[in-house]
Amino acid sequence: MAYFTNTPILSDNLSVSAVQMNTNFSTINTVFGIDHYDFTVAIPNGGFHKSVTTPDQGTAPSTSASVASFYGLIPSANIGLIQFSRGPSSSVPSPVTYLQSPATPLSILSAGTSNVLDFTGLPASMSTAYCFDTSTTGSPPIMSQALVTWSGSVLIVTNMAFTAGSSAIPTTKLLFQTSGSVLQVKNNSGGNLTGTYWTLQLLRVT
Repeated sequence: MAYFTNTPILSDNLSVSAVQMNTNFSTINTVFGIDHYDFTVAIPNGGFHKSVTTPDQGTAPSTSASVASFYGLIPSANIGLIQFSRGPSSSVPSPVTYLQSPATPLSILSAGTSNVLDFTGLPASMSTAYCFDTSTTGSPPIMSQALVTWSGSVLIVTNMAFTAGSSAIPTTKLLFQTSGSVLQVKNNSGGNLTGTYWTLQLLRVT
């Protein structure tokens, strides 16, 4: 994508500089339009963000006492690129991106497991994990929630019981468990499940 940094030059003919300036305007509009509505879009959307693209920064950017930052970072190869928010004075960054199972629901055989994430390479962290299955009918639903801590070498999972209204929801039919450094979902329902989803909410990555 062409961009002429030294135009217009006083000694240029108009036929030269005009073409270069038009090219520059077109290039600027294209680049600006990656994350914004471009200059050709009328009010009320003109100039507003339509998305925020955050390439990997390699390390968390420092912030001053009056500035916060939103950026992309790869905390481990197994997680890949996610987004973080960092408050003023270079405070501890907060992960923003949730990790999700695929859009197509998972099928887990009776007593079988499905891997969620291998924590190898990730700094010490704490997370909340959720899962539920949509292939079963009736009430209560098959669902589970767990607290997940990773010391950098040891993964610990604590499955939680919780209530919906006045009825307790059993959380033993679909559980989170560990296999070394890998977080897994295990099917303890007694039958095959074909509509399982999970979400992993990273709360802190130190």
